[in-house]
Amino acid sequence: MNKKLQHFASGVLGIAIMVFCGIGIQKTYEWAVDRFDPVSTTPSIQTVDLHGASDSAEFISGPLVADVGQLCVFTLDNPETRADWVIVPETSYYVDSSGSALAFASNVPAKYTIIAAVVEGGVPKILTHVCEYGTQPTPPPNPKPNPPPNQTLKDWVAQNIPDTGTSTAAALAACYESVAQEIEKGSILSQEAAFSALRTATQTKIDIGIWSGFLDTLSEKVTETLDGSTDIHRLGTIFTEIADGLRKSRKTSSTDRRKPR
Repeated sequence: MNKKLQHFASGVLGIAIMVFCGIGIQKTYEWAVDRFDPVSTTPSIQTVDLHGASDSAEFISGPLVADVGQLCVFTLDNPETRADWVIVPETSYYVDSSGSALAFASNVPAKYTIIAAVVEGGVPKILTHVCEYGTQPTPPPNPKPNPPPNQTLKDWVAQNIPDTGTSTAAALAACYESVAQEIEKGSILSQEAAFSALRTATQTKIDIGIWSGFLDTLSEKVTETLDGSTDIHRLGTIFTEIADGLRKSRKTSSTDRRKPR
């Protein structure tokens, strides 16, 4: 009888331990996602132009590329701005309780477009950000060695910003910086993928008509600086210089700027 009681007591104790551990795990999960609220996967924003650039000073920051299953967080440039969020194609996601951030992870590779509807001065505007999720191409074989830098682009960039593009210079800088960060993390493995991610990002953050002349000249200078190198980290360093130059332009008087040479 004593042995049966001992077995019964041991079983009850084991169940109690399992329940206690389960509660601990659940509380830990709740704490990790506490700032995000689950939302419906059905888009509530209809007839959105996913290719046109927004005239908003706001923009979405977040990864341009990611691996399948990776948790991605996207935030508005101004954390005090509240937005309505949607992801296309449809997938589950969470929105920060403040409405200024969105997080998602998926096991389905796709080019996801993150959409935020905001209101500026009483006018509704649409912001978009594209993330290449699990669609990363493989790097080219045998890249050339990384040569020492032979040109600094920061000053040229700061001096040649189009006068009509100064309001979106920060958004363009964020595009270059995001790609450079993805390269540093190892998420972007080839120059082809880096330029593709950059083109996708800039399509929705700047007016290409305003920036086309500047970007064409800048592309030539990037090619000259690379000097045939396919080293992805070399390109990441160049993109960081460009981002620094775009931010430096805010401190440069418009009378000091010149047209691209």
